[in-house]
Amino acid sequence: MRKNFTLLLSLIISVTLSAQKTKVENLLPEDLKSRTEPHFYKTFNAEKPVSDMKHEFHVESGNPRSGFQVEGNPFPGLNIDQETRSTVAAKQRLDSIVSSKKRTIYEYDANGNTTSMVEDVLDTIGNRWMHNLKEEYTYDANGREIMDAGYYWVDSLQQWVGDWKTEVTRDESGTITRWDYYDWDTDEGKWVNAARYEYAYDEEGNETDFTIYEWDPDLGQWIGIYTEHYNYDENGRSVSSSSSSSWDTINSQFYPEFKMEITRDANGMITNWIESQWDPGSGEWVNTLKGDNTYDENGNTTSMNWAMWDTITDEWIPTSRYEYTFNEDGNNTSYVSSFWNADSSRWDHWQKYEYSYDANGNHNLTVVSTYDPFSQQWYETSKTEYTYNNDGDVTSSTSYQWDLISQEWFQTDKEERTYNEMGYMIFESQSYWDVDSSKWILQSKREHAYDANGYNTSNAYYGWDYQQNRLVGWQRWEYTRDEYGNTLIYTDYIWDPGTNEWRGKARFEYTYDYALVYADLLVPFYMQHKITGYTAYIYQVNGLKSSQEWIKSDEFTYHYSDLAVNVADLSGMELSIYPNPATEYIQVELGQDADAARIVMYNVSGTMVLNRVLDNTGRVPVSHLSEGVYIIRLLQGKAIQTGKVMIE
Repeated sequence: MRKNFTLLLSLIISVTLSAQKTKVENLLPEDLKSRTEPHFYKTFNAEKPVSDMKHEFHVESGNPRSGFQVEGNPFPGLNIDQETRSTVAAKQRLDSIVSSKKRTIYEYDANGNTTSMVEDVLDTIGNRWMHNLKEEYTYDANGREIMDAGYYWVDSLQQWVGDWKTEVTRDESGTITRWDYYDWDTDEGKWVNAARYEYAYDEEGNETDFTIYEWDPDLGQWIGIYTEHYNYDENGRSVSSSSSSSWDTINSQFYPEFKMEITRDANGMITNWIESQWDPGSGEWVNTLKGDNTYDENGNTTSMNWAMWDTITDEWIPTSRYEYTFNEDGNNTSYVSSFWNADSSRWDHWQKYEYSYDANGNHNLTVVSTYDPFSQQWYETSKTEYTYNNDGDVTSSTSYQWDLISQEWFQTDKEERTYNEMGYMIFESQSYWDVDSSKWILQSKREHAYDANGYNTSNAYYGWDYQQNRLVGWQRWEYTRDEYGNTLIYTDYIWDPGTNEWRGKARFEYTYDYALVYADLLVPFYMQHKITGYTAYIYQVNGLKSSQEWIKSDEFTYHYSDLAVNVADLSGMELSIYPNPATEYIQVELGQDADAARIVMYNVSGTMVLNRVLDNTGRVPVSHLSEGVYIIRLLQGKAIQTGKVMIE
């Protein structure tokens, strides 16, 4: 199963049961957040239920049908939610991509949604095309994807064999209520259950339940793996939650396991939270942890006091305390942690973080101190200094440790960044101070380059090789782009340990038809203009002259067919836009219960001229645009509508 369900599950449970950043912790400088986590016995974020966190680990099933925005990908693409084109407004559709060795064939439904992709490879012995991979997709009446599946071809059986499959169930509003994952049973030759995620929501749309099931083929039933439940107040703020990973197979239900109850003040701020654990022996909830928070008049958290429940004495035992101060600008100036000394029945200080800021409000210094209970004094142990450029970008951070013997600061680590005139970071490095040589040793670095239009043209990553004891290359990509950002040449490099330098790995050269832009095309992936083909090269390792180092490996041609242009007037029941033609503005009206929408406009050359989220008025100024025809795309939830607008 290509979706690593076990890994996903472990991540979700880990997030649920382990520390999460609190509201107060988010006030701390970036360098401090990771350092404070080990000092907390347990942290949580009651403002953001764990169910929100789990989506960060969601695994999309199958291969994406477009290139996602990842480095090393020549075609930064739209994500899977944005690919569905619910209204066809294209002049041509991409039917296939063919080379001398491979071909890919696409099919679409009447609304322009990709329904299948079949990849064939050439059997050079039999001189025939042979199936290799296939993907299939289905959609609901609103153009939202509800199924995707992948197959690979077994030539000896002359049939497709399943690889992965996902089905989505939605409610009337289109919200996903269930994901079903399937594996392929090779013996039976059919899809079988693998895993299931179920979601439930209240009338306000707050997620109330999230449950993971795994199919047990021996029992022939779903086995609960993990569940969460949340309750909210009238303002939609969480007031209690429960979770469990203990499943009762006989009764097909979860055992009670953990719960949290939250108390808020009139402003909605959390003043108290209590965690409990279910005791099967007594059949009752037993307290485990609690916290009390206080705030200043600006809503900043000034203290947190934590305690553990003593089951022997049936009382709360203080464990730790965290106190915060802020300056008049609301910046956190100090953070002090203390722990409860049961022997002396008092709070003993532990660590203190102090933060300083420059005249522009930039955090420029962090000093960490440790408390000595014998002398009852604070002693500085480490510090970090930050510098900034005129744009407020961090240019360096240098860390120091206090040497008790020499009674002076010595450098330990350093990070440096540089930016170009457009504000893009072009260099970042991490170094450590070598005491023996009294110099900085470069540990890693990243290099980026951009053209005059701000398009990324190269990325290179280097890291320290501890075996060779030197800096070596990890990854490097280069792009040659046209004025619209289209990739003309994409080159991938690998590091040659023998010569200790980069050498070529693969190269692709692309050609375009600039008369047609993405909105004129029905294609299963993103591009600014119509791609007509590309040539693939591999690097000749035997070291020929520069003009002969790249050897052509294959050449791909994109085949299109004409479509009857069906330009949407965008005046349906759920979505409308007017006037058209327009002069000063265009007005977008969404249905009463419609999702928020984003509007994107392109000129006939394919250049993006507008990209914004619609506000409550739905009015979009266009008087600044030149006269002419513009392609307009409205992204609303899972749906995308495409059309053309005339600006006069």
